[in-house]
Amino acid sequence: DRRFIAVSCWDHDTRVWDTLHDRLLAKLPSVTRIDGDWTSAFPAVSAAGDRAAIARGNTVEIYELPGARLLRAIPHRAAVNAVAFASSGHDLVTGAIDGSLLVTRDGRDPNALPTSPDGIDVAGFLPDGRVIAAAGHRLRLYDADRKAVLADLEIPSRVMLLRTSLDGRRLITIPNYTTPVPPMLWDLEQYRMVTLLEGHVGRVFSARFVGDG
Repeated sequence: DRRFIAVSCWDHDTRVWDTLHDRLLAKLPSVTRIDGDWTSAFPAVSAAGDRAAIARGNTVEIYELPGARLLRAIPHRAAVNAVAFASSGHDLVTGAIDGSLLVTRDGRDPNALPTSPDGIDVAGFLPDGRVIAAAGHRLRLYDADRKAVLADLEIPSRVMLLRTSLDGRRLITIPNYTTPVPPMLWDLEQYRMVTLLEGHVGRVFSARFVGDG
């Protein structure tokens, strides 16, 4: 969404680019495959472009950028399937296929949030610091500091991507590759689905909010 991008392909390097200066910042290990009905985590880059996080089996490896110095590893009990940085700083949320969800801040041990009954498909931060995660047919929002579930919503399909508006008031969920249903628009203030975004021909693979509206 910003100037830094990580391009990953199974069994090949993850390459992190500074698109403003057309500069390769690092070649990192690839995201590992996960057996079963999982898409595997996308690599994540911090907003400042100084950290990258790669899911490697049951562990998330955090690297310094530019370069590729390994700074720390975050262990899970099962394969990691979701990795995302906050919109600023180095706070990181990671989720695994056993439903575990961890928030890790610089210099601190990981903070475990309530476990989901299904494996985590995707997770991220809202601009105000709330954590959001989709697991199976549930969409949950968390207060990471209090380790509390703020909302637990039913969703009609498993989710592949989460896209939030800049003000954090709206969310679009993109279904996974195997589910032929439309994206969904959510109200994150009232914790409810607004509408299905119908009208596309075929499946939808991406979405973005335009500007700050």
